[in-house]
Amino acid sequence: MSHVLHSQCWLIDSEAGAFALQQAHNSRGIAPAQTLQTWRAGGAVVMTGQSFNVRQAAEAIRQFGATFIVLTPPMVHEMAAELATRPLDVSSVKTIQVGGDTVTKDILIKCTALFPLAHVCVNHGMTEGGGSFVWPFFKTPALNIPFFGEICPIGAVAPGSIVRIWDTERKCVVEMGELGELHISCTSIIGHYLGGRSGESFYDDTKGRWFSTGDIAMVDNNGLVFILGRSKDMVKRAGVAIMPAAIESSIEAFTGAQTIVVPTPHHVLGAEPFAVLASYNGKDQAQIKDYVRAVFGRDYSLGGLASLKELGLVEFPLNLTHKIIKSEIQTAVLKHLEGISGERSKVE
Repeated sequence: MSHVLHSQCWLIDSEAGAFALQQAHNSRGIAPAQTLQTWRAGGAVVMTGQSFNVRQAAEAIRQFGATFIVLTPPMVHEMAAELATRPLDVSSVKTIQVGGDTVTKDILIKCTALFPLAHVCVNHGMTEGGGSFVWPFFKTPALNIPFFGEICPIGAVAPGSIVRIWDTERKCVVEMGELGELHISCTSIIGHYLGGRSGESFYDDTKGRWFSTGDIAMVDNNGLVFILGRSKDMVKRAGVAIMPAAIESSIEAFTGAQTIVVPTPHHVLGAEPFAVLASYNGKDQAQIKDYVRAVFGRDYSLGGLASLKELGLVEFPLNLTHKIIKSEIQTAVLKHLEGISGERSKVE
């Protein structure tokens, strides 16, 4: 924890930490880390409950003048709707940390527009430990940050941490600009799980103890680290590895609608990416498919699309940390496709 406090001192200073909002449950790694960071800066912790909640966050700003808040990408969309419905003076907010999932250019720009007086940063954190990255763009306008396509960097490697991007098939470190699995060696990361579970996630070499995060990442020539998503969410279409975040951010930029991509089985290709949109916003399925194909090529062709309404959903399902539960969306998609197949069988 001492390494986290030292390496993350840039995040919560005396100004941002005056009234830092803490919404995470105490069992989450972010809770003790943020609390100690706030106290280290001489500030007070504002607690609203045991889970992330946009309306409660807005109330903390209204009642206590919260100076620091944490938002996940879905929460940025929710906060935009909340502030549109219930206008609020947000000038007290000095710093906003966005994280918990892949952050896109659209999310970062939307957040800076919602909180024009605040510093908005992306910060990577894990229950297994933090303090591995620093955000070097506090004085850089959001539009001038170097993005990887539509994906926002999580920053540069922090002092005291070592990062490698690992090719799991060739068993070697990849070149700059290539994708691989993010491995971190840092004293602030746990050395093992309780009872030795998932022991394959940890290993030792001459440089120390390493943790395999399960994230697919890339380091560019400037040393910036980009996370494109979880390896478990990767879609393998005819042997081509597709990261959903790339398609999601592209469709969101094209339609203006929040989008989630999940894999669906295909008897020849193995799997195909299927896009679920909050709404079509005036676009049709053919236009969206053509756009994705034009941007990424035929290898990234969508197997299908649906809106939340077509899946019988009102909103994207979220867990307690306001991350979208992709498994529930995938289940809804498969049920939707079974329904379409059944209708076709009746017609035939």
